[in-house]
Amino acid sequence: MMSMISQYFDLITYSVAAGMMCNWGIIKTVGWHGKWTADGATGIQKVHQGLVPRIGGLSILLVLTASAILSPYGITLGLFLLLSLPAFLSGFIEDITKVIRPIYRLIACLFVGLLAWMNDIAIKSVDIWFIDIILAYPIISLLVTMLVVAALANAINMIDGLNGLSGGYVVVASTVLAIIAYLNNEPALSFTAIALASSILGYLVFNWPFGKIFLGDGGAYMLGALLALIAISLAQNNEGVTQTLTLVVLSYPAWEISLSMARRLFGKSSMTEADHNHLHSRIYQYLSALGWRVSSVLINSYASLILVSIIAATMIVPLVLITGSNGIPGSNLMIIFAQFILYSLCYKFFGK
Repeated sequence: MMSMISQYFDLITYSVAAGMMCNWGIIKTVGWHGKWTADGATGIQKVHQGLVPRIGGLSILLVLTASAILSPYGITLGLFLLLSLPAFLSGFIEDITKVIRPIYRLIACLFVGLLAWMNDIAIKSVDIWFIDIILAYPIISLLVTMLVVAALANAINMIDGLNGLSGGYVVVASTVLAIIAYLNNEPALSFTAIALASSILGYLVFNWPFGKIFLGDGGAYMLGALLALIAISLAQNNEGVTQTLTLVVLSYPAWEISLSMARRLFGKSSMTEADHNHLHSRIYQYLSALGWRVSSVLINSYASLILVSIIAATMIVPLVLITGSNGIPGSNLMIIFAQFILYSLCYKFFGK
């Protein structure tokens, strides 16, 4: 146990240091590549100021690649990185060229789900008997796996609207999944989740609170895809972990993308059209209306901190379940239902 903890400590230390160096280099050389990589402040969801490089996902990919090559449990991480590469590339090319249509990026994310299924990383059971009967058909398992991976990748991109929000959420979620994996004797998955969280920390140093660099579409899609692969594998490989338990960890992006799709469907607007009605947008607008004498960038970061704290609080429950009362029938579904109610109440409150 002490040996593994020591390995985790080394992984975190080196990943954070390497991430800080990569992101610092990207920021300092923006004068060379900013023509292609800089993100302007014009846009309905954009609340930052000035031109900022939006290729922070590249630094995370580089750090994760180094971890996969140098670390003892790097095979699983390496496989997950290869599988998520289409999602990253579709977003990264969009970050550079601004011409990749949303439908093509969605197809790339669906392709990640197909590749995962072909490598036996699939949703075959959710511990609900009548759904499991349907999932027993390979074609249904394939379609559900593709949809879940693509949905989570797009959801992480959707919530990437404030400094530290997407990165902070994935750090919390992957850390919780790492603990669950560790407690269930899944060292490779635990290592992969810790590596993911650690690689983001070096980016967050520059992203929060002052927004010196952004994930970009490539980074957001990649983080969502990796998070989905970890969650699916964890539930698939271990009888003590159900897919509904992992959904407790992933409930916020699931809620956000579900609400956004419903809002656009009933509002008869385009599914790919950005708006400012997300929960994070409402929190930012709420804080801005308070009249604080601070910059919009800091209000941006305060809003992110509030939302990440709310989400993190809802993730304490999975650890309680895994160590104690996980035998209560339907407990995970009840928790997910309670989380959705909480997020909806916050949505209503901050929309005042």
